[in-house]
Order: sequence, then structure tokens, then C-alpha cells
Amino acid sequence: MKLTLQGAYVDASQRYSYFQKFIQYNPNKASDPNKLEIAHYDWHRTTFDAFLNYDKSFAKHNIKAMLGWHTERFKYLPDWMYRKSFPNNDLTDMNAGDASTQQNAGNTRELAMVSYFGRLNYDYAGRYLFEANFRSDASSRFAEGHRWGFFPSFSAAWRVSEEPFMEGTKSWLNNLKLRASWGQLGNQDALSDYYPWMNTYNLNAKYPFGGQLTPGYYQGSYHLETISWERSTTWGIGMDFTLFGGLTGSLDYYNRKTTGIIMDVSAPAEFALGAYKDNIGALRNQGVELSLAYAKQLNKDWTINVGANFAYNKNKILNLGDGTEYIGSGNRRTAVGQQYNSFFMYKATGKFFNSQQEADDYTAKYGNPFGRKFMAGDLIYEDTNGDGKLDSNDRIYTKHTDIPAITYGFNLGATWKNIDLSMIWQGVGAVSHIYNREVLGEFSGDASHPSTLWKDSWTDDNHNAKLPRVFETGNSPSDMTRAMSTFWLWNTAYLRLKTLQLGYTLPKSALKAIGLEKVRIYYAGENLLTFDALPFNIDPEVTSERGSSYPLLRSHSIGINITF
Repeated sequence: MKLTLQGAYVDASQRYSYFQKFIQYNPNKASDPNKLEIAHYDWHRTTFDAFLNYDKSFAKHNIKAMLGWHTERFKYLPDWMYRKSFPNNDLTDMNAGDASTQQNAGNTRELAMVSYFGRLNYDYAGRYLFEANFRSDASSRFAEGHRWGFFPSFSAAWRVSEEPFMEGTKSWLNNLKLRASWGQLGNQDALSDYYPWMNTYNLNAKYPFGGQLTPGYYQGSYHLETISWERSTTWGIGMDFTLFGGLTGSLDYYNRKTTGIIMDVSAPAEFALGAYKDNIGALRNQGVELSLAYAKQLNKDWTINVGANFAYNKNKILNLGDGTEYIGSGNRRTAVGQQYNSFFMYKATGKFFNSQQEADDYTAKYGNPFGRKFMAGDLIYEDTNGDGKLDSNDRIYTKHTDIPAITYGFNLGATWKNIDLSMIWQGVGAVSHIYNREVLGEFSGDASHPSTLWKDSWTDDNHNAKLPRVFETGNSPSDMTRAMSTFWLWNTAYLRLKTLQLGYTLPKSALKAIGLEKVRIYYAGENLLTFDALPFNIDPEVTSERGSSYPLLRSHSIGINITF
């Protein structure tokens, strides 16, 4: 029996300073007044863990047990200050700003968590394996009476290849293990509020009383005391195998149902406090995962290793509580029977009106709900419900979301004498994304920055264009601000060479004279190649619609490893 105690304390701080200059673009246009923001952030985290381990074997029976306790406390202290209207862009001290514009804010936020957990492992002769886990967690994010969650799990495995009746397969089947599992986990990550169960008050209110503004306080949001843990229940089956002494692999199927999902509940405008968080609805994820690997020494000079992995996941909203069919607005919805956070938009046929007569005939037949006249070169939308008119009821849920349904990768490695080469490829499929006008460009006065993609827009002489006719922002039914459609939904599947490394190890005979054990010279590159179907130059992994995610970096390096 072994007792392990460990603890940690982390103290971190950050200072943020941002000065925005005043710029006179031309005699008729200028930026906002210059301004300065300064913020200080302090984080304090204390953790403590205790583990008690037991390990015992007798005959062919092996037992392992572990009990544990974990506690942590997190404290966050942000402070912020602001002034604007500085005399010029060279005076950037806070005192130089207009004192009448100054603002400041600061608060203290705390989180705490306590967990008890344990694990029991049993196996008989390494052939029959069983594991049981339990954990009980309490979070300060939840009110008393809703703070604790209990989450057990169980798994079992059978090494079929160790059975006497499998002796005849040893020449080609080196290992076969069948697995099954069931378990539950809790989650609170959907909560960004430190006190989501507590109704708090804002102290920065000002009300007009007696002809002057009087400071006061108000309730700005609504919180439910009954909010608690999300709970995911997962069961799965799988197998591990080794064939012909070199090919290893695993295949898994899982089915996960998440209940009590923490989501925003919309409220009528009369409620005045906006949406609030609650445990509503259920979501099911199911999928398969496959991995394969092969390694072999071909001869004294050649060694190869190859690996591949593939995963497919599909999710579906089962319910949203109280008969709610969907939540969300705009071009995204989370709806019963659909994928989480699905795109919801008009279906474009992929064709344009090639004459004004064609556009007018379409309008006469189906109508136009977009507030701008259909013109030659505009997108054609489909009457998806077949009721003979085009309206908001023709919007559809798209097949793919911006969460990839397919992920895959493979690695290749080879060694020939003293030269080694390795590479890792990674890709996704069945995924789509919207890019807004900041990426595609727009035509709106001197703020325009259209992309070169618009060079292939519809004209009287170019009916096979990639884009509809050029239009001023907001003045065409093709504009995504008027009608978001599948035309502006892009396939963001890709295959990327994540890493490549080429090395050469100097012969040992050349190193003996200088007393070195090993010298390897290498080149390494990251994110060297990307293959995708996007018609414009942007990283397909970008998560924001405006393309403002932190860019992925391509790097090259040359190095040397020396072993004495």
C-alpha cells in the first residue's frame, strides 16, 4: 500500500495596454478619438491531491486499487482603466487623456472544486480483465443541494488470443482483445459565469430622479438555483488486434447520450432579463474509430513504419425540454432531430438569372421576400417545401456543420542506412463553414476591399461565373446580409502535411576520433502543404466567420543532435 500526497500553488499576472491612435484619413473622414486601455489580471490557483494505491497478486489473480481526493481553488482579479481624447498620438500616459472620459472597473471571482474518486482493477492470468471507477465531484458553480455529482464507470476485456482453443492461430493472429465499457461523466465547461446559480446585481446604474442622475443598482440577468452538472452516459465496444507479427490495430464503436445539457433558454422580451442558463434537452453522439499501424525491418538497411487513423462521428439533438423545437436565431439553430448548432439557410440552386426576363418571371411565380428586386446575375433560390412561394419556410438544415464529422490522419516513416524520413498528415471531411464579407470582400464606398474572386462574377458576357453579379452591400437578394444561403457555405475539408523531418546520422566510425557517441543533422518543417477546395486563400481551420482566428504558422528549422 502506498500513499502519495502532492500540492501546487500557481500565481500568474498579466498587464495589457492598448493605445489606439487618432488618424485623419482625408479631409472628410477621420477615426474615432485616440484612446488608451490598460488592464491588469491576476490568477491564483491552489491544488492538493492525495492517492492511496494497493497492488496484490496471488496465483493467477491480480488486483489493483486506488482511492483519491482532489481539491482546488481558483481566484481571478481583473482591473481595467480607460481614457480617450489625448492631446496627440505621442502622449500615451493615462494622465494625458481627458479626465472626463475616464472609466474603470474591477472585481474578484473565485471557484472551488472537491473530488473523491477510486478505481479497482482485476485480471485473471492476463486473460479476463475488469475495471470499475467512481468519482464524486462538487463545484462552487452550483448551489448547495445541486453541487455534487456521482459518476461511475465499468469496463471489461477478454484476451481471446490467450485461450487454449486459439493455439492454431498463433502463426498469424498474435493478439486479439475484445472490450466493452459503460460509464458516466459530468461536465460544467458550458458555464463561463463564476456564479451561474446566484442572482446578482449590477452597481453601475444611473436613474433620473428630481432632474438629476442618481446612482443605483439593478438585476441585469436571471439565474436558476437548480442548475447542475451535465451528465454524459457512454457505452462502447471495441477490439485490439495484432496480425502477422507487425500489423496492429484497434476498432471502436461508441454511443454517448448527454442529458441535462447546459444551454441558453430564450425568454420573451417582457421578461426583460434576457436568456438564462438551464439543464435542458439531450444530445446523442455515436461513431466509430479505427487505427492501424505497421512496422517492419525489411533488411539490414531498410526499416519502415506506417500508421493511419480514421474517426466518424454523428450527433443528433433528442429534445430541448418543454416541447421546444429549436433554439437559436439567424443562420444557426440547435433543433430537435438535427445536428448541434446546424446551419439554417435558404437553398441556392447554384445558378444565376441569365436575363432580367428570367428574374421577373421567377418573381411572378414565387415572390420575393428579400426587400430588393431580383436582377439578372442574382442567385436563384429553391422552393424547398414545394408550396409555390419563396419565403422563410423554405430555409433548410444543411448536411454538414462546422464541426467535422470525419477526422483522419496517417504517418509515414522510413530509414535507409543512416538516413531517416518521417511525416505526419492530418485531415478532416464532411465539414462546412461560412465566411463573411470581411473575407470575401464587399463593395461599399471607400471601405471596400473585394477579393480577387469577384473578378469571376456574373456579367452579360460571363454566365458561367463563380460569383453572382457585383452589387453594393445590402442591395441584392444575393447578399448574405439579405439572404444567407448555401451558396455562401463552403466545403472546408482539407488534408495537411503537419510535420516533415529528414535526418542524417553520421557513421560511428567517424565519431570515435572526437569522442562523440552520436551526431544527427536534421531538417524539420511544420504545416508545409495544405490541400483544400476553397477558391480563395484562407486557412480552412479558421473558426471565425470573419477569418480573424490566430494564423497557423509554417516553420522550417535545421538542427543537430549530439550525444556524448
